[in-house]
Amino acid sequence: MANVNLDLITLDDISETLGFCYRHTRERITKRADFPKAIKIGRTRQWHKKEFEAWLGRQREH
Repeated sequence: MANVNLDLITLDDISETLGFCYRHTRERITKRADFPKAIKIGRTRQWHKKEFEAWLGRQREH
């Protein structure tokens, strides 16, 4: 099987990048319609780093 690097980030990573607390990020930011969809791995959710960075770039344009 090929070793695939998906370059995923966690909710902790997103919270730290945005400067919001974990709870605000989980309950408000990730539920926005324009926020990238999470990938569920076991009991955790993770996001593609490139998709998050693209979303963040669009937010900075506004």
